Amino acid sequence: MDYNELEAFSQKADEYLLSGKIEELAVYLEQYADKEHEFESVHCESQYYYALGNCYSAMYHPSHSKWYSPESTKVAVSYRKALSKINELEVEPNTVQLKSMICTNLANHLSSQGRALCCIEFYDEAIRLNNNPVAYVSKARNELFIAESLYDS
Repeated sequence: MDYNELEAFSQKADEYLLSGKIEELAVYLEQYADKEHEFESVHCESQYYYALGNCYSAMYHPSHSKWYSPESTKVAVSYRKALSKINELEVEPNTVQLKSMICTNLANHLSSQGRALCCIEFYDEAIRLNNNPVAYVSKARNELFIAESLYDS
Protein backbone atom coordinates (compact mmCIF):
# COMPACT_ATOMS: atom_id res chain seq x y z
CA MET A 1 0.00 0.00 0.00
CA ASP A 2 1.51 3.30 -1.05
CA TYR A 3 0.69 6.77 0.22
CA ASN A 4 -1.96 7.39 -2.49
CA GLU A 5 -3.78 4.13 -1.68
CA LEU A 6 -3.64 4.99 2.02
CA GLU A 7 -5.04 8.44 1.29
CA ALA A 8 -7.90 6.92 -0.75
CA PHE A 9 -8.62 4.40 2.04
CA SER A 10 -8.68 7.15 4.66
CA GLN A 11 -10.90 9.48 2.63
CA LYS A 12 -13.46 6.75 1.96
CA ALA A 13 -13.46 5.77 5.63
CA ASP A 14 -13.92 9.43 6.58
CA GLU A 15 -16.93 9.65 4.26
CA TYR A 16 -18.58 6.76 6.07
CA LEU A 17 -17.67 8.18 9.47
CA LEU A 18 -18.89 11.70 8.76
CA SER A 19 -22.17 10.45 7.26
CA GLY A 20 -22.76 8.12 10.21
CA LYS A 21 -22.86 5.02 8.01
CA ILE A 22 -21.20 2.74 10.54
CA GLU A 23 -22.58 -0.52 9.07
CA GLU A 24 -21.22 0.42 5.63
CA LEU A 25 -17.91 1.33 7.26
CA ALA A 26 -17.75 -2.15 8.78
CA VAL A 27 -18.26 -3.75 5.37
CA TYR A 28 -15.65 -1.45 3.85
CA LEU A 29 -13.09 -2.31 6.54
CA GLU A 30 -13.51 -6.04 5.93
CA GLN A 31 -12.02 -5.52 2.47
CA TYR A 32 -8.84 -4.10 4.01
CA ALA A 33 -8.40 -5.44 7.50
CA ASP A 34 -8.14 -9.12 6.72
CA LYS A 35 -5.68 -8.75 3.85
CA GLU A 36 -1.93 -8.82 3.94
CA HIS A 37 -0.61 -5.48 2.77
CA GLU A 38 2.80 -4.56 1.56
CA PHE A 39 3.49 -1.00 2.63
CA GLU A 40 5.56 1.61 0.89
CA SER A 41 7.15 2.61 4.19
CA VAL A 42 6.96 1.95 7.91
CA HIS A 43 5.41 5.40 8.37
CA CYS A 44 2.69 4.50 5.88
CA GLU A 45 2.03 1.25 7.74
CA SER A 46 1.76 3.07 11.05
CA GLN A 47 -0.70 5.56 9.53
CA TYR A 48 -2.77 2.68 8.15
CA TYR A 49 -3.10 1.01 11.56
CA TYR A 50 -3.87 4.38 13.15
CA ALA A 51 -6.67 4.97 10.61
CA LEU A 52 -7.95 1.44 11.15
CA GLY A 53 -7.99 2.00 14.91
CA ASN A 54 -9.95 5.20 14.45
CA CYS A 55 -12.52 3.38 12.30
CA TYR A 56 -12.93 0.55 14.79
CA SER A 57 -13.19 3.13 17.54
CA ALA A 58 -16.19 4.66 15.77
CA MET A 59 -17.77 1.22 15.60
CA TYR A 60 -17.19 0.64 19.33
CA HIS A 61 -18.87 2.99 21.74
CA PRO A 62 -19.04 2.33 25.47
CA SER A 63 -22.65 3.45 25.68
CA HIS A 64 -23.96 0.82 23.24
CA SER A 65 -21.19 -1.81 23.01
CA LYS A 66 -20.09 -4.48 25.44
CA TRP A 67 -16.64 -3.89 26.92
CA TYR A 68 -15.53 -7.23 25.47
CA SER A 69 -16.85 -6.60 21.96
CA PRO A 70 -14.64 -7.62 19.01
CA GLU A 71 -14.44 -3.99 17.88
CA SER A 72 -12.98 -2.98 21.24
CA THR A 73 -10.21 -5.50 20.84
CA LYS A 74 -9.60 -4.39 17.25
CA VAL A 75 -9.26 -0.76 18.39
CA ALA A 76 -6.56 -1.59 20.91
CA VAL A 77 -4.73 -3.99 18.60
CA SER A 78 -4.74 -1.49 15.71
CA TYR A 79 -3.41 1.36 17.86
CA ARG A 80 -0.76 -0.89 19.39
CA LYS A 81 0.37 -2.05 15.93
CA ALA A 82 0.55 1.59 14.83
CA LEU A 83 2.59 2.44 17.91
CA SER A 84 4.88 -0.53 17.38
CA LYS A 85 5.58 0.52 13.79
CA ILE A 86 6.12 4.20 14.56
CA ASN A 87 8.62 3.24 17.28
CA GLU A 88 10.80 1.75 14.53
CA LEU A 89 11.23 5.17 12.92
CA GLU A 90 13.67 7.91 13.71
CA VAL A 91 12.32 10.92 15.54
CA GLU A 92 11.26 13.69 13.18
CA PRO A 93 8.35 16.17 13.33
CA ASN A 94 6.06 14.08 11.14
CA THR A 95 6.69 10.98 13.24
CA VAL A 96 6.31 12.79 16.56
CA GLN A 97 2.91 14.20 15.60
CA LEU A 98 1.57 10.81 14.50
CA LYS A 99 2.94 9.03 17.58
CA SER A 100 1.34 11.63 19.84
CA MET A 101 -2.04 11.13 18.16
CA ILE A 102 -1.74 7.34 18.41
CA CYS A 103 -0.84 7.52 22.11
CA THR A 104 -3.73 9.89 22.82
CA ASN A 105 -6.30 7.77 20.99
CA LEU A 106 -5.07 4.55 22.57
CA ALA A 107 -5.22 6.18 26.01
CA ASN A 108 -8.72 7.48 25.34
CA HIS A 109 -9.85 4.01 24.32
CA LEU A 110 -8.36 2.39 27.42
CA SER A 111 -9.96 5.06 29.58
CA SER A 112 -13.36 4.50 27.96
CA GLN A 113 -13.09 0.85 29.00
CA GLY A 114 -12.55 1.89 32.60
CA ARG A 115 -8.83 1.15 32.44
CA ALA A 116 -8.08 4.46 34.10
CA LEU A 117 -4.62 3.54 35.31
CA CYS A 118 -3.45 1.76 32.15
CA CYS A 119 -3.95 4.84 30.01
CA ILE A 120 -1.87 7.31 32.03
CA GLU A 121 1.46 6.30 30.49
CA PHE A 122 0.07 6.93 26.99
CA TYR A 123 -1.29 10.35 27.93
CA ASP A 124 2.08 11.19 29.46
CA GLU A 125 3.91 10.09 26.31
CA ALA A 126 1.66 12.21 24.07
CA ILE A 127 2.21 15.20 26.32
CA ARG A 128 5.98 14.60 26.45
CA LEU A 129 6.22 14.33 22.68
CA ASN A 130 4.56 17.60 21.67
CA ASN A 131 2.42 19.01 24.48
CA ASN A 132 -0.66 17.55 22.81
CA PRO A 133 -3.57 19.63 24.19
CA VAL A 134 -6.06 16.80 23.59
CA ALA A 135 -3.91 14.53 25.77
CA TYR A 136 -3.83 17.17 28.53
CA VAL A 137 -7.62 17.51 28.57
CA SER A 138 -8.23 13.78 28.31
CA LYS A 139 -5.73 13.03 31.06
CA ALA A 140 -7.41 15.60 33.31
CA ARG A 141 -10.81 13.96 32.73
CA ASN A 142 -9.26 10.58 33.49
CA GLU A 143 -7.71 11.91 36.69
CA LEU A 144 -11.09 13.31 37.76
CA PHE A 145 -12.65 9.91 37.11
CA ILE A 146 -10.01 8.27 39.32
CA ALA A 147 -10.55 10.87 42.05
CA GLU A 148 -14.32 10.35 41.97
CA SER A 149 -13.79 6.59 42.23
CA LEU A 150 -12.02 6.86 45.56
CA TYR A 151 -14.08 6.48 48.70
CA ASP A 152 -11.75 8.51 50.86
CA SER A 153 -13.33 11.88 51.64
